[in-house]
Amino acid sequence: MLLDSPTCRASLPDRIRAHYHKLRTSARPCEEVVEHASMLNVDLVVEPELQWIAEEFWQAQLPEGWEEYQDSQGQTFYSHAEKALSQWEHPLQRYYHGLVWMVKKGNALLERRRRGRGGEDTPRE
Repeated sequence: MLLDSPTCRASLPDRIRAHYHKLRTSARPCEEVVEHASMLNVDLVVEPELQWIAEEFWQAQLPEGWEEYQDSQGQTFYSHAEKALSQWEHPLQRYYHGLVWMVKKGNALLERRRRGRGGEDTPRE
């Protein structure tokens, strides 16, 4: 995993380093985390390094004004009364989906750079 590089870890913000440490030391994810990972199109068996994003998404509070409801079939939907909006998608789902995309693209870029330099972990100057 590219985050195992000390140089890479040192360049990450504290918040992401804390999540990475939690990932490295955490047990198997709970059902809710797996469900939220699925909402982000993340398979935690294939991409366990993205578990921290699913955990953060699961624990995130709804933005101000949003409420969570269930319909008569038990399906969850979200409503914002002031904006007269109702939707099936969690209001923060696109944000966390974008975060997954950025982490995947960043890891791919780091991997390409690492291969291009013969495995060096130091940044280019």
